[in-house]
Amino acid sequence: MKQRFSTLIGVVILLIITMQPTAQCEELKGKITNVSGNAIHISLEQKLLPQLGDKVTVFESVPGIGLIPLEGTWTISTATPDHVVATGATKSTPFVDQVVSVNSPQPQHEDPSYTKADTLYQQGLAYFEGNDDITQDLAKAFDLFSQAAHLGHAKAQFKVGYCYYFAKHVAKNPALAAQWFQKSANQGYAPAQANMGSLYSKGIGVPRDPTMAFEWFKKAADQGHPRGQNGLGHLYQTGKGVKKNHQLAFSWIRKAALQNLKDAQYNLGLYYYSGWGIEKDLSEGTKWYRKAAEQGDVKGMRKMGAAYYWGHGVAQDYRQALSWYRKAAAQKDLPSYYALGRLYKEGKGVNRNTTTAYNWYLKAAEQGHGDSQFQVASALFNGRGVAKDRRQAYQWYKKAAEQGDRYAQFSVGLYYESGLGGIPESRQDALTWYRKAADQGHEKARQKVAELTPDPIPQQAQQYLQQLQSTDGRTQQRAAKELYQSTYKNNRAVLDQVKELLLSGCTTNLRDGHHIDAMAWLCNILGTSGDPRYRQPLLDILKTRTHKKIKKYAQSNARKLGR
Repeated sequence: MKQRFSTLIGVVILLIITMQPTAQCEELKGKITNVSGNAIHISLEQKLLPQLGDKVTVFESVPGIGLIPLEGTWTISTATPDHVVATGATKSTPFVDQVVSVNSPQPQHEDPSYTKADTLYQQGLAYFEGNDDITQDLAKAFDLFSQAAHLGHAKAQFKVGYCYYFAKHVAKNPALAAQWFQKSANQGYAPAQANMGSLYSKGIGVPRDPTMAFEWFKKAADQGHPRGQNGLGHLYQTGKGVKKNHQLAFSWIRKAALQNLKDAQYNLGLYYYSGWGIEKDLSEGTKWYRKAAEQGDVKGMRKMGAAYYWGHGVAQDYRQALSWYRKAAAQKDLPSYYALGRLYKEGKGVNRNTTTAYNWYLKAAEQGHGDSQFQVASALFNGRGVAKDRRQAYQWYKKAAEQGDRYAQFSVGLYYESGLGGIPESRQDALTWYRKAADQGHEKARQKVAELTPDPIPQQAQQYLQQLQSTDGRTQQRAAKELYQSTYKNNRAVLDQVKELLLSGCTTNLRDGHHIDAMAWLCNILGTSGDPRYRQPLLDILKTRTHKKIKKYAQSNARKLGR
């Protein structure tokens, strides 16, 4: 009996619990306006705002059945009057215009001031863009955007920042642009968040701060914004503001590329070409370069030209290369000017024309393109496509050399060493430029550095040189003879000292036979060096000295060094 009574009490309690009223949820209906990764952007029918964390159901329309819930879970992650975003996971991909339902226990009524702000914003947008009924008027647009922005309208705040950044009706002011972008970004507006990431990344309008850039790009990327995703991928690629991670970089850049962002498509092509953290695939890389190029991305056009020129990821086709380079050149792309010069110089995809090649090189060189400056110099030096002018060639070699071109640095070194084009000879200046080229791996420059760098003078050789400067003829004669018989005579620094002693005449006592003998031995030392640079000093001695023996030895040794 007691057992039945306790069971009855339990049933009654259960009935009481189940009969208690549950918290009422408002059903907010709407449609998907955009899908970005795991984020869906929603436009709601009611003038109500859900709360963060409210559950969202996506419905799929099935013919003959009607609407059925799509398998998956979403929750509201952003809720402002301007935009509502839900994030979640699903086995099926939602798409634009699918019906959604948001179950919100406590939806907020839209602020009446927002309605006014949005009206102002929409009017500003009409004047900003212009249409068949309204003439574009940036002044009116900026005024309307400003009114709406001061009422807290996120999109209007973004537009005011845009006007300051791009100088639309107002003077360019990156700092003010950053302030307005910040206001908009703080309200969760993804385009503004992406812009803040870019500003912090570049240090425009705000101090450069890779960590802040990462935070803002991440906020925008989590909402599925393609520029945020691409910016975040770039930071992972470079390791700025976050630890370098090529796998994550590739993943985020790919998300943006799939949303048709041309910058991301180019970057994705770069990843496939480079094989950073993924398997290298030139064919796939070229596919993404093409997508970017077809959207007008100048770097993508240039990469397509290179792909066809080298046959990377596509069949080699010089005419196609020419076509793509021309498209990029039409957008004033300096590397493409250079590439067109190369095609005309080589006669690939077009009839060979060195004059046209020179003109393309010159067009890029005049705007500071280093490789083109070297080609202009080379053409002037050799008279290829333009009249030969080695003095002017030097000017262009110098420009390219100053930009770090090792071949141009080597060429400038040759000018200083040999006095080409009327440039004053200078071993020191030649060495300076040879060393710059050698530091970048130029082998001939390394040889020149070794050739021109004075060797240390051994102590014994220094003693010989000191004795040669004695006023005693016998001492001079003995030192000159012993130096000639030693191995020190092959030392470049010793040879230079011998040359200077010969030109100075050691002493002017031509009546001293020992002194004359010393001068003859010094001529022999230069003559047996095998270095043609010592021929001219010997000829100078032949012309300036009057003693027959000295003239005889100077002449015979000059002949040993060539004509």
